[in-house]
Amino acid sequence: MEYFILIGAFVLVLVTGLIKIRRSTDSLIRNSNFVMEYRHKFIQFTTPYLEQPPQAFVQNPLDWQLYHWLVSHMDRAQDLLGTYGVAHYRAAFDRFHVPNYPYILNTVPQIRMGQAERVDLLMCDDMMVRYIGAMGRVIDQEEKRCGKPFVWLQLGLQFYIGLPVRLLYWFGIISGPSFSRITSSQFFKVISGIGGLAAFLAALIQIMQAWPFVLSLF
Repeated sequence: MEYFILIGAFVLVLVTGLIKIRRSTDSLIRNSNFVMEYRHKFIQFTTPYLEQPPQAFVQNPLDWQLYHWLVSHMDRAQDLLGTYGVAHYRAAFDRFHVPNYPYILNTVPQIRMGQAERVDLLMCDDMMVRYIGAMGRVIDQEEKRCGKPFVWLQLGLQFYIGLPVRLLYWFGIISGPSFSRITSSQFFKVISGIGGLAAFLAALIQIMQAWPFVLSLF
């Protein structure tokens, strides 16, 4: 009986780890697809702006539906880009500098007023392209991890080892940033890795010891 309980617990940890990897991969894919969509609409809206003088663009009727979509989703786009979406900004003729300048948040509203610089529009596009490329590499790595049972074991153990901390977060005793800081710390990952190796070896030993009993059942 203990043998089957051990096997069941081992399988539960593996399945939990696999689910975590799949959920993480799916989240990355959704974020990458959103930025792709935002870039597509951004290019669609800014192409006429780049093909004619800014003032002429302002005088012509705008695609308000497209512009409102870009504005209403630019916060999410900027958040997803993270460090890819900020850079040191230099105004025309070097009038002033702005460190950590969020390009999407500042450039999109300037288009409506005809104040967006061509170089800023191209910079926004480059930032999104870099993000999409980086996310593609990360997604490939995550999908490779889906075929590694030991990674399932490690992530499953991380989930159950961190369950007390997760309960504290669910009940509002600790904040979200504190929870993320604890579960993403190097110490927590090392403990989970050691626990995963120890659990794997213990389960393997138990299976080997109980194997004659299992054969006798058949």
